[in-house]
Amino acid sequence: MTAECTQDFLPFQRFHGREVRASFDGEFVSPDGGALLLEATERRSRICERLASCFHDYRHLGRVEHSVLDLVRQRLMGARAWL
Repeated sequence: MTAECTQDFLPFQRFHGREVRASFDGEFVSPDGGALLLEATERRSRICERLASCFHDYRHLGRVEHSVLDLVRQRLMGARAWL
């Protein structure tokens, strides 16, 4: 016996009064578990920028290769890979 489970979209909490939802109509398909959705959401909400601004960077600027923002984004994307 197999289950017949279908859903056209997943609704999310409204963001600044706008509807947010993930649809499964095939228009934008992500084979990597939602990285496109995460990137688009992060770009609009700027959550990584806001989180990175909470850190004080005491590193020597002449030796820094990656900004705190880059490190926060990398960590967020890495955590997403495990979900």
